[in-house]
Amino acid sequence: MKKIVLGAIAALFSISSYANDTYIAVELGGGSYNISGEDSNAKFARDLEDVGFLNIKLGQSLNEGFRYYGYIQHGGDTTVKYTYNNVDVFDYNLTTYEFGLGGDYIHDITDKFYALGGVNLGLYKSNFEISFIGLPTEDSSNTGMAAGLNLGLGYSFTEHFGIELGYRHTRFSSNKHEIKKSGYDVDLSFDATNMAYLNLNYTF
Repeated sequence: MKKIVLGAIAALFSISSYANDTYIAVELGGGSYNISGEDSNAKFARDLEDVGFLNIKLGQSLNEGFRYYGYIQHGGDTTVKYTYNNVDVFDYNLTTYEFGLGGDYIHDITDKFYALGGVNLGLYKSNFEISFIGLPTEDSSNTGMAAGLNLGLGYSFTEHFGIELGYRHTRFSSNKHEIKKSGYDVDLSFDATNMAYLNLNYTF
């Protein structure tokens, strides 16, 4: 599956002769996970719901109001600790990375203001780690497909520099973490994210 995504990215960038501008963007966002599983209502799971991300995109804009890009994303490094008398008793950590490709359709509202909608498809890597005083640290890792939909509004300050604000919903396939050894009994699935984002972009 990783070869398919990498091949698709290479194919997209091979059509650069039809493009107007190279597009680069840095995106920051925050939101929450949709969590399921036996422990989804536990306090530590609710404390892991909040998530932030940093996304870097590189692509090109096409003549017909479309743009395509490859992206790499750090989906947050969330740690939840519970202490007693200044001693860490429980420690939970969730880290996610993602890379892939995406495309947006851009509709001009004025010469500077525009709306956009798009999709993305990629691969994620998720690692969940748990430790408890007196027990060894254990972890669970998953790799799978991530698919997202986004809607947003943008404003072009100049011919080259712009800003976008939007919403993205991303679904993860098989992102289930189950740790049932060394005295632990944890069952969580991080099924999706709902994120608001701010995007600073430059075309040249």
